[in-house]
This record gives sequence, C-alpha cells and structure tokens, in this order.
Amino acid sequence: MHFTGLFFLAAATSALGAAVTQPTPTPSAQKINAAQAQASSHPPNIAAADSPALCGPHGPGNVGGAFKLYAEDGHAHVTHIQAYLTPFALPAPAGLTGLQVTFSNGETKSAGVTEGIARSCVVDQRVTEVAVRSAGFGVSQLVIRKEDETVCALGYETGVSNACSAEVVGDGVLAGLEGRAAGMLTSLGVAFL
Repeated sequence: MHFTGLFFLAAATSALGAAVTQPTPTPSAQKINAAQAQASSHPPNIAAADSPALCGPHGPGNVGGAFKLYAEDGHAHVTHIQAYLTPFALPAPAGLTGLQVTFSNGETKSAGVTEGIARSCVVDQRVTEVAVRSAGFGVSQLVIRKEDETVCALGYETGVSNACSAEVVGDGVLAGLEGRAAGMLTSLGVAFL
C-alpha cells in the first residue's frame, strides 16, 4: 500500500512533551511526498518513509511483533483511535497495551491487547501535532493536537519519559499507525495521507 507523504516517528531523544508545530497550509496546498519535504528545517528526530524508524525506548523498534493499521482502501483516513492501557495501579511500566483504529470507510483494525481500560480520540479535524512519549519498557502516551487546539492524550504522562514528534505533512490527515507490541506497545509510528 502506498501513501504519499508517509512519515514515521523517529527514536525518542528529546525532552518530555516535545512536539513540532507545522504552519497551517493554504487551502490550495497539495499533499507533499516525503522526497519533497524540507527535512533540514526540522529536528533530526524526524524520519521519512525511505528510512522508517518508530518511536519508543527500543530505538527503531526491534522488540515485539510488528503491526500495521491501515485501511484496505488506500484513500480512507483515520477517524477514531481507541487506546487500551495498563492499570495505573500496577508498577511501572505504565502505558499502552493495544490500539483499535476506525477509518472513514468504516473499516476497523486493531493490534496488541485490546481489553481493559480504554481511552479514545475522535480525529474529526486536521491534525497539527503528533507526539509519542516513552518510558521504561514501552510507549506510555500518544498525543494528538487538532487544528482547533484540542488535544487527545491517550495513555499516561509518566514521571520519567522521553518524547518524539512526527512532522505533519499535507493536510494533516492521518493514514494509519504502525509499530510493535509485546504485552505493551514497544514502539509506535504514524503516517499521513
């Protein structure tokens, strides 16, 4: 499946809560592809599709089973994300155990452990920022900021955490998520149409 403007989150080295805000494109802005992106104007934790790296405590994400949550229809986009969490009462690590993603064509895809505590985010607007926080063994939080400045923070803002951010391309329309899971999500990346 091919997506123009496919971007992944790179290994987390920046401070907690770091995120890159991109300028709002004009209405006539075309969706750009990774090769045309001005990578030099962004921090080095941004990786393009030709060198995918997922955000997480394990660098490029070599721990756990890989998953890809994209619609079969390559034109469909993400409209709803439901994240499943470890019980907060448990000792560290605390974070995401699974994801369920719903697309604009009605498809639903899931990965990891999709039982227990759940938090959801309706993606009903253009996305302007995405950040993934990691601590301990796995991914602790997925943060999505929408164009009206509302924020979905799925997971736990842990005390000791790293964060990385994805470059928002084109119209800020989410194509899907991918990563690895081994009890918890050990790495996570996002892609835009």
